[in-house]
Parts: sequence; structure tokens; C-alpha cells
Amino acid sequence: MNKKNLSAAYGGLTHDVGKPIQRSHRRSDLTEQEKQMTPFDSRRGFHSHLHAGYTSRFLRDQLGMYDSFEAQVSGHHLSDSRQLATWIRDADRISSAIDRKDNKPDDELECKNYKFQQVRLASIFREVDFGKSSQAAWFDLRTLSDLSIPNDKTVSLPDLGTSIEEYQHLVKAFIQEVEDSPELKNAITPYAYQRMYALFNKYMVSVPASTYEGGQTVVSLFDHSKLSSAIAASIAAGKEDSFRMLEFDISGIQKFIFKVTEGADTKQKVAKSLRGRSLMISLITDIVTMSYLHEFDMPQANIVFNTGGGALLLLPDSDEFETKAKHVSEQLQRDLFTMFGTDITFVWSSVQCNTEELQRFKTDKAIDLKAQLEEEKSRKYLAILGPEFFYRPARQSSTCELCGSLSAHSVCDTCQTILDLSDILIHHHDPVLLFFFDKELSKPKRDCAQLKLGNCMVWMTDHSIAARYLNDCDYIESINSPWMGQTRFIANSIPLNLNQEAIPLDEICETLIDPSWGDPKLGILKMDVDNLGSIFAYGLPSETRSLSKYLTLSRLLEVFFGRILVEICEDVSLKMNPQILDQTSNGTMFYINYAGGDDLVILGPAAGILMLTREIDRVLSSYVKNENITISAGIWIQNPKEPVRFGIQNAERMLECSKERADQSGTLQKNGVTLLDTTISFEEFGQVLDQARYWVDCINEKKYSRTGFYRLMKIIDASNQNEFARRLPIMLYTLARNTKKELFRSEIQRRINEILPIADLQSESQFKVRQEKLLLEMKLAIMQTRN
Repeated sequence: MNKKNLSAAYGGLTHDVGKPIQRSHRRSDLTEQEKQMTPFDSRRGFHSHLHAGYTSRFLRDQLGMYDSFEAQVSGHHLSDSRQLATWIRDADRISSAIDRKDNKPDDELECKNYKFQQVRLASIFREVDFGKSSQAAWFDLRTLSDLSIPNDKTVSLPDLGTSIEEYQHLVKAFIQEVEDSPELKNAITPYAYQRMYALFNKYMVSVPASTYEGGQTVVSLFDHSKLSSAIAASIAAGKEDSFRMLEFDISGIQKFIFKVTEGADTKQKVAKSLRGRSLMISLITDIVTMSYLHEFDMPQANIVFNTGGGALLLLPDSDEFETKAKHVSEQLQRDLFTMFGTDITFVWSSVQCNTEELQRFKTDKAIDLKAQLEEEKSRKYLAILGPEFFYRPARQSSTCELCGSLSAHSVCDTCQTILDLSDILIHHHDPVLLFFFDKELSKPKRDCAQLKLGNCMVWMTDHSIAARYLNDCDYIESINSPWMGQTRFIANSIPLNLNQEAIPLDEICETLIDPSWGDPKLGILKMDVDNLGSIFAYGLPSETRSLSKYLTLSRLLEVFFGRILVEICEDVSLKMNPQILDQTSNGTMFYINYAGGDDLVILGPAAGILMLTREIDRVLSSYVKNENITISAGIWIQNPKEPVRFGIQNAERMLECSKERADQSGTLQKNGVTLLDTTISFEEFGQVLDQARYWVDCINEKKYSRTGFYRLMKIIDASNQNEFARRLPIMLYTLARNTKKELFRSEIQRRINEILPIADLQSESQFKVRQEKLLLEMKLAIMQTRN
């Protein structure tokens, strides 16, 4: 980045760093010099916006900046007409126009009870409203890696003394990391920016951007600072009062992910390849994202959100915008065609926004952008049409054993890169992505996977290798640990044996779960947040909708699916198998094939997958505390030796059934689970699992034979309610003849009566719903008692 844009971005990022420092004090201890950075209210006779004085202290004491940059950044609330100060002030006003009211003073007279230190970040999930109930909640003051389930409104905020101590602990750790990074000292460099950006992400993600709204502040200081940084850089580089929102979308994802050939020779590589292909899509998305940023000389702060299959970017507007964007796009599209044919490409579109439209992120602008993007999908290959698009001469005579493409080797270059990426992610919890533009470097021989597209080369590697190239790379992305640049969570947990080797799927089902759970089948779980597009488009109130809130909403969903999900898998694994820590090196029986911003694919023992599905829904409900935000699931159960890619496709089919779940009035409900071709709500799913375990216990305790139970299930499986009624005498006779246990007989009779009550006239659909629920319980009990 050139110095002008970089200074604007760095100033926008650090302009409010004094806020948590101020909140770590019971009473202001600003010096007279530091107070000069704060506005003075001559009418009331005191200084306001005291955090600006603490920003000055941080820039001077911790960063060694005693210069014009410090004065203009710290004094952004003053009437400073210098260029940088104007950029920072305008960026701050735009990013805080709705999220907070910066014209209110945070001074000692206004806050004489000092309760502003007690305010905590409220959950933005409360603001999503489609008419169902939600609860207010607030987050503890924690780092990004420790962010967890928010507290509900019944939990009291910490008292004043505890609140100040929490801020002191957070600020002390933040400052210590700054001081342990000498490259930050009196430096405005790409390295300094990316290091400070990561530290802000780590320490400011649960700090409220403001405290004036009391418990209503939903935007974190990190997201406010990130957006301010992006806007300041865009102002510095672009036209006055004009910005561009650019969105792109990767197409062909499902086709690419499942392009895997399964057989005896590839058995050990299939799961790794499927996982690596999901990661490859994410990496391609990153390359496209960084290529746009590099072309327009913008920092990573300008990524509004990255979904893993597309992204929304804030860019500066200029007369050359269309030419630059088109140049980047066509270069990448041609390279994608060369590498993947028509399997993978992307489309892009942009809209122009003025300051007012950017402040409010008007719905019509977002809709216009989406409409343009959909239109572009109808001509996604237009830019690369040429002779080779219709005919590509065969250059190889053999085929890749994993994808079937022509290749000179048993595994083609693309599939080998996919396997390398998967290996890095499996064996390194927190790898790093290094992005190089227009550079020719030799890839390290170990612990490094490489992908090239356009003029960008990206390495996925470990920290020790990355540290040697920090001054050579243009962008850095940290995975699962905020070290440098953008931080992204990827749930990369799979069962590893004590030698840190991946455990094959058939062994997972046979050895990592107790035999008492029955048939060692493989369960495949596909889950997806319901109505996510509508949540982002219409879920937040139009009068308070803003980019900062979208940033926060997107980040909190990523925290759940990228980090909390791993913890859920470990907890369920331990409950299902108390010896899991003795059998594996990482304490999990679940193979997370993919977990993105709102969806996931997980493989594991079938009984474990059932319990995991229930727990993910429970924890997500606790996390969002909002009935308007739900999730649906599809579960497929199969022999672990059967092709996994077909199983995932079947799980997707089950998920689609769950998305179509409706109530008795026909209103679409979603928020369901489909397995064994039966769709039920999550509330019913919990009841089914509990009842299935009751039937399992009855069979194991010889209250009823498994063979008799199976025959009874077949009798209950009538085609309609009339046939069911005709079979009732047979059911009752079978029960009386095959069991002497009154409790069991009473329970099964109660369930039969629920299906077809004597005095209840019901529709055929109501009958089928009740019948299928009981049959599902019985099928699971049969499966979990099979040797």
C-alpha cells in the first residue's frame, strides 16, 4: 500500500484505542498535554471525549509516535483541517452514524457514577426480528479465542470494581503484546498494520464500541475500528463522497467438491480429498478477494464479509474503477478455466454508494447488487469465450485416480495440491496464509502448500515458516489464532490416533464408540442456518441497519461454526466415549469435513451423529437466544465402506426435506431434522432420541425380544390409518403374547393410542406424522441393538 492509503487505514484502525484504556480507570488521570487532544466545552467548563487523550497516550508511550500522525489521529474530535485528521474524522462519523451517538460526551461530569465501565457488548442476535420471540443477552469481556455463549438478561453485570479489573486485565495483556512486537514501534508499515489489525481483532472483539446506549450496544470496538479503517482508506484513495460496494460469488462449488472417484486404491484419500476440496474453494475465494484489494491498494479491513464462497468488499470509487475491476476479474477467470475448466468460476458486480447510503446500507442498494450478481450468472463465461473454451486438446494420456481428469501422474497437480492443503490443516491447528503478488519465490519444501491464480501466489504454512516471509508477502491471514492480518476460524478437527495420524472412517465407527450403541454405521450430518439470506437482507431493523452490524453478525456466526463447533464435537465425543482421550490425540470421534459461515458437513459414528445434531441445535439456540434464527439438518446413515461423496449428497437431500418442513396450516417452518426419510422438528427430534434409548433399554433388559420388537414395528408400518385400525387387534395380541412386562406393554399401547385416538377424527397427514415419529424411534432402537 502507498503511504497515503496506509496512513489513513492505520489511523482509522487506532483512532479509538483509548476507549478500553479509559474504561480501565475509575477516574481520569489524563495529563494536561493529553487533554489537549480532547474537545473542551467552554460553556460547561470541562473536556469531553476523554478516550482521545488515552489514544494519544497509547500512540506515544506504546508506539513511540510523537509526530503529526499521532496528533491528527488522537485529535480526530478536534477541528483539525489537516488531511489525515479530516479523513479519520469523516470515517469515524460515517461508521458511527447509526451504531452510536458520538456527539454525547464521555466525561467525568456526565458519567459521575462511572457506570460506563460496566457496560458490556449486547448480542446483536436480539435485533433479528421476523415476529418470533428473542431474549436480550450480553457477552463477557473476553478475547476472540475465549468468546463464548452470551449471558441472558437474568445474569447481573459485574459490579464497578470487577468491571474495571476486567478492563485492566484486558488492556494489560493487549499492551504487553504490543510491546513484545518491536516492529510496531514508530512504524506505519504493512507489517505494523497487519500485526495491529490482528491484535485489535483479538482484544477488542467483545469491547463495546460505545457505552452511551447502556446495554443496547451491539457493535464491538473492533468492528467499528475495522470499518473506520476501511472507510478512511477508501476516502484517501477515491472520489469525494463516493464509494463502491463490490460483491462476487463462486459458482460450481458442489460439483467441484464431489468430483472424487472412490475405489479400493483411493479409499484412504477420499475423505481427505473432500475436505481439501472445501478448503480449496475457500482459498480461491481468498485469492479473488485479495486480488481486488491489491488492485485498489486497500487493506483487509475493506472485506465486509467473506462467506468462503464469495465476499462483499468496500472499495474506493474512481474513474478507473470499472477498468481495474474488469482487468482483475478476467485474469482470474481465465486462470480458473485453465485449471478447472468450467467446474469453477465466479461472477462479480458493484454498486456506487454516497456517504448517506453507506451509513445506512440501504436495502435497495443491497437488493440492486444481488440482482446484478444474479444477472451476471447467466453470462458467467462471456469474458473467457474463445476456441479453447469449446475444444481443449488432450495433452495427457492417463487419468487422475482421484478426480478422473487427464494427468501425467496417478494424482493430478490439482488433487495433489488439495491433499497438501488438507494435510496442513489436519496437522496444524493454526496455519497461516501468505499472499504474494507479482513475486517469484521458491516454495518451502516442507509444511507448505501452494496455489497460484492470476498474479497472486498463496502459501498455506506454519508460523515458523511464515515468520521468515512477513516482509515479502502483501497480505496475511491467520487461521484459528489472531497472529497477523485477518483472522478466520476453520473447524479443522478430525479423529487423530496417538501418532497424530488420521483414523479411517471405518475404524472411527468400530473403535471410537462403545459397542453398546449398536451397528457401527457411518452417520453423515449436513446442517444449514435457515433463511440466512433474509436475515442479512431484512432481519435487522431498517432504521438501524449498518455495515458495522453486518460485520458483527457475520463474525459471531463464524465464531460459532469455526470454533465453538469444535468444542461441541469434543464434548459429545467424551459423553459418548469416556475413553476417547486414551484412544485419540485430540479427543474427538467426529470428522468435520466442512464448517463455514453458516453450514457444515460432519462424519462420525451414526449414534454419535444423532447426539451431535441435537447438541448443535441446543448450543446454537443458547448462543443466539432468538427463535428467528434456527438451523435445519439432514442425516444420512450408511455402511462406512460405501462411497462418502454419495452419502454427503444424500445428506444434502435430507436437508432439503427439512427446509421444506411445514406446520399443519401449511406454513413453512424449517428448523427440522430429516433422517431415514422422516422429517420432524428439533423439539420432536430430542423426544425421539430419548424414547429410542428407552426402547433400547427395554430390549437389552429382555422386557421384549428384539425380533418381536421388529415384527411389531412392521405391523405399525401401515400404509394408511384405515389399514392401521384393522391391524390394531394384531398389535394388541402380539403385545400380550410376547411380554409379561406391564410397564413396557402400557408404554407401547399409549404410543399406539397417540397415533390413532378412538375419539379423534384426523386427516391422513396428521396420522402419518404421528405414525412416522413412532416408527423412527423404533428404527433407531433396532439399529442401536444390532450386533
